[in-house]
Amino acid sequence: MKGFFTNNKRIIIFAVIVLAILALAYIFSGNTTVVNNISINVSEPIDTNENMCRISIRCDDILANRSTLNPDKAELIPEDGFILEPTDITFTPGETVFDILKRVAQEKGIHLDFTASPGVYIKGIGNIYEQDCGPMSGWGFYINGQSPTVGCSDIQVQSGDVIEFTYTCDFSKLFQ
Repeated sequence: MKGFFTNNKRIIIFAVIVLAILALAYIFSGNTTVVNNISINVSEPIDTNENMCRISIRCDDILANRSTLNPDKAELIPEDGFILEPTDITFTPGETVFDILKRVAQEKGIHLDFTASPGVYIKGIGNIYEQDCGPMSGWGFYINGQSPTVGCSDIQVQSGDVIEFTYTCDFSKLFQ
């Protein structure tokens, strides 16, 4: 055993340093988590004693895939990827995720295009549409870090929910 540590001393020291750096990064990052290769902002907790939820709209996946973006859409992409930074919203019991999106888009002057028959399908937000960044691109959403199996008009918002609409350049990422 003594020979193992003597012969592999550099590897062991390197591994310990890497683990220490990763531990420090984890401890000090605290506001971001990654779900299905998509980074989700997790900021201060929401007051769950009231009918409050948090919503954001982001398209930062486009930043990493600009080469596939429709050139006519380039000026629409925010530098930080957020069309709407995480925003706390008061809701009325019974409102759906879609109701919240529609209300926030109207209040903030954010373009929203959708079809509603029979459920709601989000075609475009902020004038960024499905297939603007390739054939597999479009809008999806998460509730509390999970990709739901039903549409946004089928989910009633609960106090403390974190709603994130995100544009992906590859839909398969949303369901991994």
